[in-house]
Amino acid sequence: MDIVEQVKQSRWLNITIFIVTAPLQAPLSLKITLPKTASVAQDTERLVVDAQGRVELENQSVTDMQLADLLKQHETDARFQL
Repeated sequence: MDIVEQVKQSRWLNITIFIVTAPLQAPLSLKITLPKTASVAQDTERLVVDAQGRVELENQSVTDMQLADLLKQHETDARFQL
């Protein structure tokens, strides 16, 4: 067996060993500690835009102007969510 064949076999052996042992070296799970936050009131409104472009807010049809007016009314309310 010439040197080229030995190098090829050696590469395949190294790759095979790496593929088999890599999952064993990595942790199976990550421990993540999320920060605690104060609960926020879930006072949200549901906005739907369908494929035809019709807009519904809380299951009621609204025009673009009505939606714009509603958003302007709540622009300074940090708790307002859609």
